[in-house]
Amino acid sequence: MMLCLMVIISMASFTLAVPKEKLVVKRTGCGGSFYINEGEQKIITSPNYPSNYDNNLNCPWIVSTSPGNTLDVNAVDFNIENLVDMLIIHDGTEAVQWTGNSLPPSYTSVSNELIFIFRTDSMNNYKGFKLIITVSGGSEKGDPHMTTFDGRRYSFQGQCWYTFFKDCSAHPDFEVISKFGPRDDIKNKTRTVSFKVTVGDQYVIVNGRDVATGSKNNGHVYSPFIHVQENNDLITLAFTSKYTTFTLEWTPRKHMLKASFSGTDYNGKLCGLMGNADGDTRNDLQTPDGFEVKDVTAFGESWKVKGEVCD
Repeated sequence: MMLCLMVIISMASFTLAVPKEKLVVKRTGCGGSFYINEGEQKIITSPNYPSNYDNNLNCPWIVSTSPGNTLDVNAVDFNIENLVDMLIIHDGTEAVQWTGNSLPPSYTSVSNELIFIFRTDSMNNYKGFKLIITVSGGSEKGDPHMTTFDGRRYSFQGQCWYTFFKDCSAHPDFEVISKFGPRDDIKNKTRTVSFKVTVGDQYVIVNGRDVATGSKNNGHVYSPFIHVQENNDLITLAFTSKYTTFTLEWTPRKHMLKASFSGTDYNGKLCGLMGNADGDTRNDLQTPDGFEVKDVTAFGESWKVKGEVCD
């Protein structure tokens, strides 16, 4: 009996001594290095997905894009053992941890490279996760890079207030303007510093982390059309016009403003730096008088807001 026990202990010690990386390096879908071009996407899933993942995993993925761009991470399925198994996203000097069975919020990187590490223990295993990673779109970013509602990308370096997007019907209900200011770290580059949402007589001004609400009539808002939610480093504004809901997500630390909408009432009826939302990228660079231009600077400057003070 003593001899058998010694053999069992010896075998167990040998197995535990093998590094986790060597245990998982041959598993299908466990780790890798990927580069994403603009307009492309990368899908990352936990090993065996949609079947349950294995125990004792330590899977690293490195995903990068061109310098100056950032990455959007959206989880479309997420179910791992809460507080035990973990997906860790390393973003420069930052680290974000995702766990549990609820879809985590979308994440936009600070840098052009993300490192994902999926770690599991030796106990329970679940379905896992599916992530879709793209080069950031539908937003104005630090430079600011722009991606229209239809998906056309361009870079505009104006310094002032510009029409981000607005209702271009005969009787407009809303407009969103944004302010670009110079970057301190890169010469001749700008970034988003503030924006203003106006719906009817009501408005919300966001300047960095400061949020101010009011009304054109008396300065008071009793039943706001614009809903504001502040959560750590994310400020979200949402409003509904007709049967379409618009959402703006502002991350002041990254100087990033993302816009999206749900509904079809304004397809082809928007205008501004975000284009007309008609599904065609080729006609997004339209000036306020409806002319299509090829020069990005001429297009951007045509949407400079009159009457606003430019620092």
